[in-house]
Amino acid sequence: MGFPVVIPAIGSQAVLGAYAKLKRDPVKYECPANYMPEVDVVIPAFGAAKRIPYALASLADQTYSNIGKITIVDDGSPDRTSDAAKLFGEELGLDLEIIRRERSQGKTPSIKQIARRGNSDKLFVLDEDTILAPNYIERVRVPHYNEKVASSFGIVRPPTRKRKFAFYRSQIEPRVMRLQSSCTQDEKSLLDELDVKMGFKESLRYYSTRWLVEKYRHGLYTSDQYFMRDSQLRLFGTTLFPVGCGVMYDREELKTIFDDFERALGDNLTTSEDIFVGFGFCNKGLVNAQVKDTFMVTTEPHIKRLAHQSILWGSSFIQSAYYFGSLTKSFRKKDLRLAALPQSKGRSKGEYKAISSFSHSSSENNHRQPLGWCIAPPMLEKITYPLILIYLALLLPEFAIAMVLAEFGVYSITTYASVPDDEKEGLISSLFLSEIIRLLSLSLDIYMLGKFAYDIARGDRNWRK
Repeated sequence: MGFPVVIPAIGSQAVLGAYAKLKRDPVKYECPANYMPEVDVVIPAFGAAKRIPYALASLADQTYSNIGKITIVDDGSPDRTSDAAKLFGEELGLDLEIIRRERSQGKTPSIKQIARRGNSDKLFVLDEDTILAPNYIERVRVPHYNEKVASSFGIVRPPTRKRKFAFYRSQIEPRVMRLQSSCTQDEKSLLDELDVKMGFKESLRYYSTRWLVEKYRHGLYTSDQYFMRDSQLRLFGTTLFPVGCGVMYDREELKTIFDDFERALGDNLTTSEDIFVGFGFCNKGLVNAQVKDTFMVTTEPHIKRLAHQSILWGSSFIQSAYYFGSLTKSFRKKDLRLAALPQSKGRSKGEYKAISSFSHSSSENNHRQPLGWCIAPPMLEKITYPLILIYLALLLPEFAIAMVLAEFGVYSITTYASVPDDEKEGLISSLFLSEIIRLLSLSLDIYMLGKFAYDIARGDRNWRK
């Protein structure tokens, strides 16, 4: 999921993206300078004592002035996340509210709680391990001038060791030095954990565990954002879902999604809540807007956890496609004024069926784009691609090799041609590594589909992040 897969049977996403790039103009967002909606911030955090100071430092450095309440929800962390947030928040001059849970409940309840109790126009959800460009909030607020925009987000980039060290030296280390002269011995132990060491052992650990993941994600994110998401925007005026590590939501629309599915699903909004919410917005004719002139840097998982995170994302895509079945099967623009909101009947089979055909109508947002072209074909490719590849590998290995080379060629050309010149450094090697890991992880697609079918058969839909 996330980049085009070229196979003889379909090749749909590559064709769709190429058509969009050739025939449709890029989407541009504008707003008057005095458009300054109040933005509250929520940071769901778990085990983030070493990471959250970086997120807070980037938040304190924002150029946008109308930031309201900043809330950190410490979701039962086993470390001293709350202490680290309080210590650095005070040093940065941030007025933080810290909610400390004794037991972990998950990211969705954290966002839901803050969305429902605030009154600001917008809610910005920031992951604990994400560093924002200084103009990030200022830029992602621009699309919201259009009342159909329900979420907006910038470009996400994986970190590099060099980039993290530069941020540490410029933003973290000076504040650590000031704090060490006045804090207690207990607080100094928190500060010591923030040090970014660049010795031989640290370098060896980095290159053996995280460098491969960062290179892989560099290729994946670049293709997804500059080719696939940009193509979706050009064709349909929206992407399927936002990038959840740094996304600005329209608070009322976000609350509506939570409220609409509260009785049926509770907090089980699939294994990645941002994907479910994005599907929900699209189903209502609203817009998820990608802004390409600002960026965020988010920490990538240890190589041991890469498969687990990929399964969460991929499973959420499948689960969301199931819940929003009418959107998945939508291949023509639909007038939502003809649709009705089904009544909730609890966790029954009838209600789950109703959820999958759910639509919401309003006077302003009364058309849903035919986003089935971006959902159903990739779902089919998750099955057909590995089966065709296995078949060719066993009977016609030269054709299997040719197919993989053709996929890599199209994948590389379309991505490289879509990326700005200042972001092309090291891209080809990242794309090459992405293709290798993609092939090695084809079994994950089979596993996700099998697990989904098993859950459906058992009636187990406790899909939750």
